[in-house]
Amino acid sequence: MKLATFDELEQADDTEYITTEAFGTTLRLGSLNSDDIIEWFEIDGEGRKAEAGLQLLIRSLVDTEGHRVPKEKLPAMLEAFRKKNARTNSRLVKVVLKLNGFDTSKNSLGEAASDDLPTG
Repeated sequence: MKLATFDELEQADDTEYITTEAFGTTLRLGSLNSDDIIEWFEIDGEGRKAEAGLQLLIRSLVDTEGHRVPKEKLPAMLEAFRKKNARTNSRLVKVVLKLNGFDTSKNSLGEAASDDLPTG
């Protein structure tokens, strides 16, 4: 067994990607790094908890080359997703939560979730 060097660890890309259908097209989503997750947790401190799920979804969107939505486009994308079907957005947020290692098997009441998550 070969152990990774610090340089190898620093350069390693462990982003996971999935695709899912929504809005009549295919979306590609990528897992977020720890820095992105920490920043996402801080959204609540800014009084924007209601849009936290959409923020996580938008930050997870990637194009075919793995590029994220540019930071300057995040507000416009948030506005666009606010106008999308809430049920579809909710499903996508659950997919993104699962992709990033959050347990989505229980709802806020501690009951088993009824929606199946796509595996992509």
